Amino acid sequence: MGTVFIGLMILGGELLPAARFLDWLEVALRKLWQLTQDIWRSSPLGKAVVVAVGALLVAAFMYLTYWLFFGG
Repeated sequence: MGTVFIGLMILGGELLPAARFLDWLEVALRKLWQLTQDIWRSSPLGKAVVVAVGALLVAAFMYLTYWLFFGG
């Protein structure tokens, strides 16, 4: 994924659609980060929710990776 984003950044300097996509992505990620911080700071339950969602995302990524390489 890092290679994809680096490639998009290089293309962003050359292509207007890639630059617009990266601008949109930055705004969306900043909003998501702010929402996550607000939930984290809200209460101990908020911290538990953030940790649970993070663990679920990691587990889903690991399952998808396993499925693509070994189960597909």
